[in-house]
Amino acid sequence: MKNDRARAVILKDGYLLMIKRLRADNIYYVLPGGKIEEGELPETTVMREVKEETSLDARFIKKLDILTGKDGTLHHIYLCEYISRVLKLTINSPEVAESSSGNTYTPVWVNIKEITGLQVWPEESKIFLLNYLKT
Repeated sequence: MKNDRARAVILKDGYLLMIKRLRADNIYYVLPGGKIEEGELPETTVMREVKEETSLDARFIKKLDILTGKDGTLHHIYLCEYISRVLKLTINSPEVAESSSGNTYTPVWVNIKEITGLQVWPEESKIFLLNYLKT
């Protein structure tokens, strides 16, 4: 339970908001979101993380699912709606502090038709997305 995560599905004009990660020479994609902190509700986590990782204003819509990772981590998946702002990391986010040439976080809009060919972490997220988006 300590590593449980809350993640957002945010769609806009046929694109899905994702975080492109470069870590140890490996490129993969994750849904915006992060660790649920002690005493924090997953719904609060997902909105906080979307703001930190993307700078976007978004609105919580509904819970879509809970996925169980291979390591037992729960991933709470929420549908959120894009409202406004320019896509970028928030300057004082933990992701900026942890970034280096070998560890990057880049918020990107991905065409939903391209998700099939992407490495998405965790694997369960990709399976969920392909079913949810029917690509």
